[in-house]
Amino acid sequence: MQKKDGVVMTQTHSSFIKKELGWLIHPATKEIRRTNLQRMFFSSILMAIVHIVFVVSFYYYSPPQDQVHTILWQQWAIYGHVFMFFIVIATGLTTYQLYKKGNVESVLSHLLPLTACILYLLFGIYITTIEQPIYPTIAPFLLTTVGVGGLLLIRPVFSLLTFSIAYFIFFDVVELTQMNSDLLISIQLNGLTAVILGFGISLLNWRNHVILAKQNKFIQVQNKKLERKNQKLIHMSTYDALTGLYNRMKFMSLIGTEMKKMKRFSHDGCLIILDIDNFKNINDQYGHPVGDLMLQKIGRIISKNVSDNDIAARLGGEEFMIFLPRVSVDEGKELAETLRLGIESFSLENKGEEVHVTASFGLAPIIPTMEDPFHISYCAADEALYQAKEAGRNRIKVSNNIMAATQEDVPRA
Repeated sequence: MQKKDGVVMTQTHSSFIKKELGWLIHPATKEIRRTNLQRMFFSSILMAIVHIVFVVSFYYYSPPQDQVHTILWQQWAIYGHVFMFFIVIATGLTTYQLYKKGNVESVLSHLLPLTACILYLLFGIYITTIEQPIYPTIAPFLLTTVGVGGLLLIRPVFSLLTFSIAYFIFFDVVELTQMNSDLLISIQLNGLTAVILGFGISLLNWRNHVILAKQNKFIQVQNKKLERKNQKLIHMSTYDALTGLYNRMKFMSLIGTEMKKMKRFSHDGCLIILDIDNFKNINDQYGHPVGDLMLQKIGRIISKNVSDNDIAARLGGEEFMIFLPRVSVDEGKELAETLRLGIESFSLENKGEEVHVTASFGLAPIIPTMEDPFHISYCAADEALYQAKEAGRNRIKVSNNIMAATQEDVPRA
């Protein structure tokens, strides 16, 4: 039991470490490389302007002729800023091409951010070193460490290695120009502070971006799940689950739209109601699974024969309705006959016995000039269906007098 508890505790600790510190070993994803390219491009424009401003400022600065250190500092500062100006121009053009082509998986896309990080840290060391005889400060080095740490997304292991190497170089190089031992120790310690600060910012920058990326990915996954559920709900609210035809609610909604079109353009139409004959006997004799298969098959027969402009629905139970816009009663009767023959000719096998069904049809025209034309046509088609049932079933009846329809218990569009 103790061994099992130990295994559980180890797994718990491992899960905790993975959850809390997993960002430290998170790989540089495609999104991270794309972000680095974007940041490098825009920062290259800004830094090109900064370097030009420094070059112009140093060029027009006139130090006294007897201050040799100041003159040398001026010249070397101009050389450094000119060099970095061309570096950032080349970097900006390269990142623009990589980002424009979407080539974020290339080796260059991997190496460019790290190379820019190293070059700017070296530039900060260079400027700080040549300023020591004039201004004993680490401001340029501090600015570059903070700027690099906050701008670029670098994996922690590479960031630690880069900042460590940069400090060792700074530690040795600054001795070349700072001759005051007391100031040298202070500057070297301040340089260490700058490196720790830059690395800390780089670490937080990476952590925040990785956590944000994981959160965005989680949100995207949840949104996709929600979208699939919404699509499923929309489908359920639109289609009959058994036959794949429209359900009653969606059918009535579409009819309302079609009635407005028919009234506007004075188009006639036709309405078909069909009912499976003696369907209750099928369920009672063979079981509801066979009845469901019958409904599915009839739904496929209807879907196969109606056009894209027609609206077919299962109203409930074994009753179906088809709305045919811009179709005459004669054309509607031809479709009804096709459906009647299709239903009559198919069969299902159940325990070695063939199961057949038939259907009765009622048709009525839809005349848009009438008041509430769909309701009147629905009543007439329903009456025609009743006549088909009374005449022996498995037949088609067309309403002879649509104005005689007086049913009140049917839905209205």
